[in-house]
Amino acid sequence: MAKARSSRLPQILDDGAGDLLPKWTKELKARSGGDKRISDSELAAQAKEFFELLRSAAKSEELDIDGKEWRPLLEFLEGISRSRVTQGFSSDETATFLFTLKRPLFEKIREELKSDASALAEETWNATELIDSLGLYTVKAYQKSREDVINRQQMELLELSTPVVKLWEGVLALPMIGTLDSGAISKSCGWPRQLQAAFRSPSTNTMPSIRSCNLSLPFNFLQRDSALRASLNAIASPASREPGPLVR
Repeated sequence: MAKARSSRLPQILDDGAGDLLPKWTKELKARSGGDKRISDSELAAQAKEFFELLRSAAKSEELDIDGKEWRPLLEFLEGISRSRVTQGFSSDETATFLFTLKRPLFEKIREELKSDASALAEETWNATELIDSLGLYTVKAYQKSREDVINRQQMELLELSTPVVKLWEGVLALPMIGTLDSGAISKSCGWPRQLQAAFRSPSTNTMPSIRSCNLSLPFNFLQRDSALRASLNAIASPASREPGPLVR
């Protein structure tokens, strides 16, 4: 919403708080259909907090969510979006949390302004734009939260894809699982410390299990070979002892 404007909606929200919140909460519970991912008590608590923040922000009488008065409400929606991502909700299910407010709010507007057709049309439009803007903001926050989760999971998978595993005395496995690319190779920089901690003997075999490679495969193989040689040299002691053969 790019343009700020005065509205009678803040007064309607204040006057109708006693009716609006129970009706909206009932609507939310009906839409959830007993979904076990979120309890009715948690849903009701979130609805109550949102409604109070909405009333507080609307008191500025400017229905522009870019204003500083709306920041607490937007932060609340960001938190809701993050929790919905972790609970396994989709973006449309998350946005439904807001859009279900439309029915009870429109009914209240019609009840308050039934004798003034012009004001009724104007405030219905104001409420539509406000709820839609908050809904779009919620979807954007959901998408960002989901991308953050995906990025974190990718990093965790990368950690798991380059383990140093001691199989038995004299044999240490350094599998390269998945795609061998520059990111996986850079992870090899931490191998010397892991090798020293996991295995004392310099007689080591490597058993790579590489599913697919990108176009820089030859260069990556050379880098991996250099990293392994440096790792083995680092743990070879005394100097007269030579590291065991590498499996290429």
